[in-house]
Amino acid sequence: MTQGSFNFKYTRLISSLGMTSYAGLGIYFDLLHRLNFIDLVKRNVSVSGTAQGWCDWHLLVSLILLNLCGGESVDDIGVLGNDEGLCRLFRRFEKSLRKKERASLKKRFRKGRKSSFPGPSSILRYLKRFDQFSEGLLGLNSLNVELIDFMQRNRSVEVATLDMDATLVGSEKCEARRCYKGFKAYQPLNVYWYEQDMVLHSEFRDGNISAGSELKRVFEESLSHVPDGVKRVYLRSDSAGYKYELLDYCSEGKNTRFGRIDFCVSSKVSKEFKASVSEVGEGDWHPIHMDIGGRKISSGQEWCEVSYVPSRKGYRLAAPLYRYFAVREAIGQPVLEGFDSEDAYDFPTAVCEGKRYRIGGYVTNMDWEGEELIHWCRKRCGRSEHIHSVMKKDFSGGKLPCGEFGANACWWGVMILALNLHALVKELVLDSSWRRSRMKAVRFCIINIAARVVNRSRQLHIVLSKESTMAEALIRWRKKILQLIPLPSG
Repeated sequence: MTQGSFNFKYTRLISSLGMTSYAGLGIYFDLLHRLNFIDLVKRNVSVSGTAQGWCDWHLLVSLILLNLCGGESVDDIGVLGNDEGLCRLFRRFEKSLRKKERASLKKRFRKGRKSSFPGPSSILRYLKRFDQFSEGLLGLNSLNVELIDFMQRNRSVEVATLDMDATLVGSEKCEARRCYKGFKAYQPLNVYWYEQDMVLHSEFRDGNISAGSELKRVFEESLSHVPDGVKRVYLRSDSAGYKYELLDYCSEGKNTRFGRIDFCVSSKVSKEFKASVSEVGEGDWHPIHMDIGGRKISSGQEWCEVSYVPSRKGYRLAAPLYRYFAVREAIGQPVLEGFDSEDAYDFPTAVCEGKRYRIGGYVTNMDWEGEELIHWCRKRCGRSEHIHSVMKKDFSGGKLPCGEFGANACWWGVMILALNLHALVKELVLDSSWRRSRMKAVRFCIINIAARVVNRSRQLHIVLSKESTMAEALIRWRKKILQLIPLPSG
């Protein structure tokens, strides 16, 4: 019977040839082996138990691979389980275990092991166990710290610019809380390390929790995760970080390791702040330039330093004083009669010399020149806020598995592990031309390569097509992984 109008047919092979659609995952397996990832999981995460069934590392590696391959739900693990070549690669990864551990692994499956990857129901049960074992989430966090340490060992930097920001993850689950925008969501708070392009710390939260809640505690926890070799820390944040508890902690040098921490945070545009801006003379405003092709072009915005002292509860005479900067941009569109007041706009405005401007503000304890400081602070929007899009669109962070908070927090934590593992591959393994590529491009060109996975002479061979242009690159990248400095054992 004719299958379709075009002259071709779909047929099945009778015998399995070990075909895979994910030959490029070999370099990720290689990096996991170099990380000694199985031992890292055993050392930090103990949720699955020690008696029967899948181990923690089975489930976590499966979820990481699911993220790398573009899966968005628990059911998508079936696609990996049906890939014969990938199953062979996963089985070979198990053989990195010591002989006694491989023997004990067989005892965990009393009725025999029927598949290489855990099924959707097994993964969902595992995720829900994180509601009962809160220390499991701490273990995932510790596992992420190990990845951060590995990056620092192989690509050491002395400066850590930490961008603190929250993001909303929409959810239709009954248990989800309504966020400040009115829809049901969760609101993870992330601390992104700019120089290493990695998420240093992430705290999964309900949607009804303010983005500015307990920032000092989260920042202190993040500082404890900064690896050795870092000598100076900077902080950047949006207006949610405009909390005097946090700002004073940084300025007064209360951290025993780093002392005084320089920061630049978007400030609240209050009535008093706008009144101070209106009093600034026209000669005190300076243009903000954009660098395009080596040329400085006016952006249409201006900045000035404002003489502004905010009112504070419990103000101390010894409290640090901060510098405040204002940024303004003229509102170009004409205003209709009767709508020329501030209430006509959904953003803060102020009148200067009879003309209305859009107003923004920054607070800092740094002595940099204003334009340089503003450009530096705005780099947060280019990278740390971009990473939120990557989390929710390129990885599985945008679709949570169920209504239980602990399960969703685990799902989010594994996504962070996959994101940082990919950052390790981009920064330490791939060529420099790939470092700014989106995950979609990496999947299309590197991960989703068709090949055969066969056993020859007690070795596993991933056999690529003769016409494949990636064979030499994959071999070169594996040699680079072999040269990386591993984490200390134990």
